[in-house]
Amino acid sequence: MKPIKTFSLSLQNFPWLPIPRKIQITVAVAVAVVLGLRAQWYLVDRVELRTGLVYWAFAVAFFLYGLWQARGALLDGGMSEEAADQPGKFTLPRPTEIALFAVVLGVGIFFRFYRIGAIPPGLNHDAAWNGLYAIRITQGIRYAPFVSCCGAVGHETMFHYVIAPLQLLVGPTAFAIQLASLSIGIVTLVVFYLLIRRLFDTRVALVATLLLGVSGWHMTFSRAGWHTILIPLFEALAFYFLLLAFKTKRIRHFLLAGVAVGLSLDTYDAAKTIPLSVAVFLVYLLIRNRSLIRTHFWGLAAYGVAALVAFAPLGWYIRGNWDSYIGRSRALWIGDQIERAGSWEPLWRNIGDGLLIFNFRAHGDDFFVREPLLDVPISVFFVLGLAYSLTRLKRSEHFLLLTMLVLSLTNGFLSEPNGNRGLGAVLPATAYAGLFLVVAWRWLRQAFPRFAPYSSLGLVAVLVLSAYSTFNGYLGPHRRVQWGFYPETTRVGRYVKTIADDYEVHLVAGNWPRDALTYLSYSGTGDPFQWRYTYTSNADEVLALPASTTRGTAYIIESVSQYQEAFDFLHTKYPGATLDHIYYPDGSKTAIANVLLVPAGAGATTGRPVETSPPEATPVPPGAAERDAERRSELARLAATLADYKAKNGSYPSTSSNVQSACVYEENDVLCRFKAQLGKETFIDPFGDPFEYGYWYASDGNSFTLYALLETAPGPGETCEGPGDLADKTNLYCVKGK
Repeated sequence: MKPIKTFSLSLQNFPWLPIPRKIQITVAVAVAVVLGLRAQWYLVDRVELRTGLVYWAFAVAFFLYGLWQARGALLDGGMSEEAADQPGKFTLPRPTEIALFAVVLGVGIFFRFYRIGAIPPGLNHDAAWNGLYAIRITQGIRYAPFVSCCGAVGHETMFHYVIAPLQLLVGPTAFAIQLASLSIGIVTLVVFYLLIRRLFDTRVALVATLLLGVSGWHMTFSRAGWHTILIPLFEALAFYFLLLAFKTKRIRHFLLAGVAVGLSLDTYDAAKTIPLSVAVFLVYLLIRNRSLIRTHFWGLAAYGVAALVAFAPLGWYIRGNWDSYIGRSRALWIGDQIERAGSWEPLWRNIGDGLLIFNFRAHGDDFFVREPLLDVPISVFFVLGLAYSLTRLKRSEHFLLLTMLVLSLTNGFLSEPNGNRGLGAVLPATAYAGLFLVVAWRWLRQAFPRFAPYSSLGLVAVLVLSAYSTFNGYLGPHRRVQWGFYPETTRVGRYVKTIADDYEVHLVAGNWPRDALTYLSYSGTGDPFQWRYTYTSNADEVLALPASTTRGTAYIIESVSQYQEAFDFLHTKYPGATLDHIYYPDGSKTAIANVLLVPAGAGATTGRPVETSPPEATPVPPGAAERDAERRSELARLAATLADYKAKNGSYPSTSSNVQSACVYEENDVLCRFKAQLGKETFIDPFGDPFEYGYWYASDGNSFTLYALLETAPGPGETCEGPGDLADKTNLYCVKGK
């Protein structure tokens, strides 16, 4: 029987336009890259989503045509279909590989440590909280795998136990927190290299690891001091040891794989998808090879036992603190948004936004807000590499990458898509980009063997361009501005630390995150969460305070127009005080805050009268009684809703006895789940200021307390002392329930 001749449609089938196939492939891929760059220009620079997506559609179409022709050329050249569908194994002499990997790792280290004292320009408030709790660890508190205290939502604690010894080494500084995340980010580069090397080959591993090393997304989280940086590390560890175990069949490798997946749940809330990704991949392998259970039975048994043992401490905590553990996830759950909207629209919106976070907009609250997570040209290589990989899903390595990508994005689909919840996707995203570059390089070498050295130089040039793009955008003199690092708060916190031993410090500002202020002003002893200052956004509260008679008094007032009159008054009141300023770190001599240092016992001149009369003698503002009635009514409605909730569920929504605002922070506040029942988007005080006047809630699950700040004195039995940030508020009105 004659062999069946394969028919391949190409321009070669048309005699009037005889173009060699290798030219078609080269032109198709080149056009795809150019169209992808143009698409990114429309998406990022012009913010024209529709036009950008149209360009991407054409780019992918050209690339798929090039793929089709490349595969046909390989088959016609005598290559097997299986060999045509994979990049081919490639190894280097061990000394050469070690040298190249050392260069790649060195680049990643440079991008993470370069100007670490100045970039980022300040300390993030969540990172500061991590540092504060790590100080408690060094003070000897009892181990807990999960903590919910001190004004923050629940946290897995592994990252805090990484910070703690580093703080003992370099002190309780911002650098100690950053050093923890930097170290984890660098170790991730090593494990990622080993994983991609095992999945593909040395070339893909080197290129992909370099792209991860210069990734602005991964670099930002390596510098930020967030525990989400643990997700890519444990994702890579879980899959690397699992693949290694199946290859070697050694029990110790199965044990390491089990420990990695078990501990992954003690990293960050979004890491819950790592065991799910592993489970999906295992099912895929079992479907393809049903003898795996028989041939690897004892290894898989050891794997399961190791995973359970590693998870056991956190699992024991969850057993007795379920509400606390799932509080954050429940507050973000898409099901509540669907219920409020009465349709599936929130889910479809999240999926659309989540698929665009790489190339269009990341939708984050910090760091990446209106920017994409991937920068040009890596964003272009990612899409084309993904398209290439999707055509080869029958191979396990490509299925694994897609599993990692999709399930990492699921965190955002089911809550809110952004860069921190989807950080696990940075591994498959950079792997796809590296895969595209290596495949394109291989095609060029095969098509034009005489010019092979030039294709290699071209690959190096593209990698250098990618590194330069990241350096210019994140580390260079014209780098982008990233939200969430609070340079103002950082400068003020460090200033407070220098004077807090000698002065009673009063801060007046709109929004200087307190966790950052508290960490940066920590003296080195005592409760790290204890403030060394007072803080208010209402200047009149500070004007009413007398200067200390035993210590100096420092007034640090934000340099904005709304506080200028108050500062001028204090300056007039204390003519003997020392005037100082806190400036931005850019050398512009732009003041963040004005400072007045009043010596102990300094007398005050006459000036603006200070209100010192007791609350009942203070004139009542017009409409205060009506507004207070509305506040009482609002708390009564909240209390009734909470009672209904307990009747149905057996307990109140728990904050672990911590005070939370009443749905000011959508992601964190447990009362947000009742917005639909109460017909309110948020619980805003009649004054419209949820920070100064507002509603607060605290519960241990068995009882609750609701707080509101009144303008008139509460009646008998209505008042109480507020914990934490509420301790210094007068006229605090409380409603309790059991």
